[in-house]
Amino acid sequence: MSESCPEIPTPRRRLLRTWLKWARPVRQFAPRIGLETFLERPSALEAAHCGEVLLLEDNIAVMHRDGTVTNLSHTISQLYGVKNLSAWDQLTYVFDPSYWKPTILKAVSFPAELPAKKALETHAAYQSAPGIVVPNLRVIQIQFSHLRPQTLVEYEIQQDFFRPEEALPALWRNFYLRTSAPCRRRRITIAVAKPFAARIALHNEAAAPRSFEMEDYTVHQWDLSNQPGQEEDDWLPPPLYHLPWVDISTLASYGPITRKFMIELEPPKKIPPSIKELAAKLTAGATSSWARAEALHRYATRDVRYGRHPAEEWMSERREPGKMLDDLRGDCKDKSSLLVALLREAGFEAQIALVNSRQGGKTEFLPSKRFDHAIVRAQVDGREAWSDPAGGQFGFGILPAADQGAKALLLDEKGGCFIEVPEITPEQNSLSYRSAGCIGRDFSLTYHLHAKVCGERAADLREQCLDKPPEVIRRYFFGRLAGGYTGIRIEEIGWSGLDVLEESVCYWGRVVLASRTRRVEDILLLRIPWMHAISCSGPFAADERNQPLWLSSTQLTEEEYRIELPRELCGYGLPVSTVESCPWAEYSYRVELERMALVCRRSLKILGGVVPSERFGELKAFWERCARADDTEVILMGCSSFAS
Repeated sequence: MSESCPEIPTPRRRLLRTWLKWARPVRQFAPRIGLETFLERPSALEAAHCGEVLLLEDNIAVMHRDGTVTNLSHTISQLYGVKNLSAWDQLTYVFDPSYWKPTILKAVSFPAELPAKKALETHAAYQSAPGIVVPNLRVIQIQFSHLRPQTLVEYEIQQDFFRPEEALPALWRNFYLRTSAPCRRRRITIAVAKPFAARIALHNEAAAPRSFEMEDYTVHQWDLSNQPGQEEDDWLPPPLYHLPWVDISTLASYGPITRKFMIELEPPKKIPPSIKELAAKLTAGATSSWARAEALHRYATRDVRYGRHPAEEWMSERREPGKMLDDLRGDCKDKSSLLVALLREAGFEAQIALVNSRQGGKTEFLPSKRFDHAIVRAQVDGREAWSDPAGGQFGFGILPAADQGAKALLLDEKGGCFIEVPEITPEQNSLSYRSAGCIGRDFSLTYHLHAKVCGERAADLREQCLDKPPEVIRRYFFGRLAGGYTGIRIEEIGWSGLDVLEESVCYWGRVVLASRTRRVEDILLLRIPWMHAISCSGPFAADERNQPLWLSSTQLTEEEYRIELPRELCGYGLPVSTVESCPWAEYSYRVELERMALVCRRSLKILGGVVPSERFGELKAFWERCARADDTEVILMGCSSFAS
């Protein structure tokens, strides 16, 4: 492999222990730290706050002179939270012993006031499903017992690879210098033998390592003490966005990675006749190039279900297109490869693009195979169009938020290239309400409400309603039109656009609402029934945050109510308007009279992004001003004359 990839140094002769498939010694780079080093256990209060406290997190990654890798991990943790305890119930490793082997060095739990309990270790042939044994694969299961709050767990495992990583003599890893759990001591050691060399990237103010030479190895080491934990909640950004982390790779470029992926994922050059016939059938009758591409995307998205047969779960290569047409199933790389084949057969330029979803951060990793998703980029009439056939009920040219803004590796025979997946605008991920109605003699509101949903929000609607019976869909849209208001009656519910992925989803209904007016003598106070009124709940219920806040997607919500007023009623103090903005959102509100009609408009545009904890007060103040505007009552005069 190295002869055809000059950017990879030629490995030296193999180690004897590699030939014999024995564990290689690595403790010379970082001597073992024992439990006896930690004289005092964490308090129950500290462990309960974050779910656990790490006494030790010690990681060693070594690349040997023959291009193989050894990883050693030693963890000592005091557990408390239910999820943290469950994470240690059972650890499972599936491996090919001719390629790599895990060695359990220590697995012991120390329940409070009970003797130490050694974990149960079992070895067996691997079965992908009951009765289906996968040749050459083995499985090791580690089961801990007596896990309860304040139990201490010590776990040490070494994993030796006897062939170069993914058929490439390379090492790549990333490590967090700070995690959600506090850590008494965190040590990370990277040792790379000549002729290889490690490239290191530091992110989010990560500290630089101490580097030194040891025989033929260059060693990089981080040794940190008393690292604080990170409070977690539903609005916290993914760790790679804000916690300090380090990235390591011994590869100089993505060339070898691209060539490897091309072999595994690229559609075959000789397309089966069934693919050609299918492409012609799907595009027959389409009136434009874009419509032809949409038809192919719709097939790969809707007709081919997500998933693989259990016997093929561990295959890294894409499935053959002919097989996919037989059983209509495949994962993201299978569906993307099939769509690329169909698009090319229909005359479009198309490529597979590999991405890390947004949970993996927007920062490009150093050269490696660290991708978790495959999507498609195509050229249609000179226009770039993206497709995620495994991402859900999205139309052609629309991507889930998880794909947007990611760095994508486009696969091609020239060695590939990196580009950024475009992010959609808030207008492309919008929800708009338009309504027209009047105030009745009983002061109730009667209006026709029409909603239009685009982008990811439309895809979410389809996930809820597509292929459901009409009565189920009707109940779902009833709930959306009700908006959580009491005293509401909804009639004439309808919808459109659920079946066509490329269209917006619309739904509508006639609404009668009796609870939004309040009479005070000759004055009628009207509270506009906004469908998405802002409330200071969730993260905005707190005065401050100790951690960043993540606005994960861009979106736009617009609402307009046109309420006809009887001649007896007139507005007071109108027009009323509010315009607010901050780096993460924009808001506008206006109520005015137009030809005896009360016209009420509001708009909230979320721009997305990470809000640093020290700037949370700025966003909260903006949010509170918007909430007060949404809650403003409109004053109407002449109530007595109207009522009589």
